[in-house]
Amino acid sequence: MPEKISQPLVKQSKTIPSNLLGLVCFLILVAMIPLISFFYIENYEEKAVGLKFVYVKGNCFQMGSPANEIGHTSLENFQKICLEDYWISESEVNLMQFRNFRPDHNPGKFRDITLTQETGSPTNNVTLEEAISFAAWLSKKTGYDYRIPNEAEWEYACRAGTSTPTFVPLGKEICEFAMVADEQARLHLGESDTFACNDFHPFYYLTKVTAANPWGLYDMIGNVAEWSLPMPSRALGANAGLALGGSFLSKLPDARCGTRQIVSTDRGYPEIGFRLVRSGPSKWSSFFLFPNQ
Repeated sequence: MPEKISQPLVKQSKTIPSNLLGLVCFLILVAMIPLISFFYIENYEEKAVGLKFVYVKGNCFQMGSPANEIGHTSLENFQKICLEDYWISESEVNLMQFRNFRPDHNPGKFRDITLTQETGSPTNNVTLEEAISFAAWLSKKTGYDYRIPNEAEWEYACRAGTSTPTFVPLGKEICEFAMVADEQARLHLGESDTFACNDFHPFYYLTKVTAANPWGLYDMIGNVAEWSLPMPSRALGANAGLALGGSFLSKLPDARCGTRQIVSTDRGYPEIGFRLVRSGPSKWSSFFLFPNQ
């Protein structure tokens, strides 16, 4: 009889079904999302005009200022406001960016002095309608909803988690963070009661020259004041609008996050410009819905 040849024992491996493997991979990815999103930078640049935006996590806050704050008016009486997440431009729209929309825009004059044509300076001398039109033009060009911030969005971003009149740290000079009425305004414009510091420019100057606030936003105070939209509950009357943040002319009562200047919306001002906001998804959604970078 032929001799039986014994076969070596072979241990058969059990394969994991592909659907189970896919489920495991999915669960691992979900578990990693908090870690990945922690490192995800939600700020972005709108390359159509070269304007950078900072992501602001929405929350509830007291809009306005306490009655004993210097410069307080009834327009600043406290209101509790709750905001959704949004993006806000890290600086004011500058002249070069605005000229993508209106190539012949001219900054004009201030007290018969011709203002700078440097394209990195904040655009000014625009009506509220022109600022809104720029936002609409950029929205159509990019497919995203850009707009002028309302007063709550603007103030919340300006305060950046602080509750003091300005976000400037105690012991620091405001000229490190804002171009306001200082020694230059006293010497060249004849202003009195100015800040006892020097930003070396009597008017506005290039955006992002001074230090940013704690959330990385520049020129929230000073340089040029900024158009904002009043909350629906605020009745200002026909052709009346709000300019926030103060300008190169602002002294202590006006160089605050809470101050509000009522101005006519049907004309431009040499000391008023604007910045933009864009509604934003939650942190988790924005991880998947990348803005156009």
